Amino acid sequence: MVFIAGNTFLLILEVTSPFFGYWHGMSLLTTVLLNLLGSRMLNHYSSRMINNMWLLRDGKHVEVELMNAFFLPQTKRFAIRNFGYYEPSRVYNVNLFTY
Repeated sequence: MVFIAGNTFLLILEVTSPFFGYWHGMSLLTTVLLNLLGSRMLNHYSSRMINNMWLLRDGKHVEVELMNAFFLPQTKRFAIRNFGYYEPSRVYNVNLFTY
């Protein structure tokens, strides 16, 4: 985030008072946009790395073990809505969720 903020600051300075010419501003803009795209891709990828998912005893919550953006284990608890009927599961290789 510091790198993106620093390059954004340099881009603003280059646009308001060009020292090197327009090509340097375009280079900074490309750097900032690629960094924002990379940050978004990392967030998208890391939020989908689930290791384990556990149905809690109350049947209304699920505990999910996942990896965060820095590949460190993290545990989150989510509420489940309308989770009382026995429909076939959409999870790969699981026919039915039961407790």
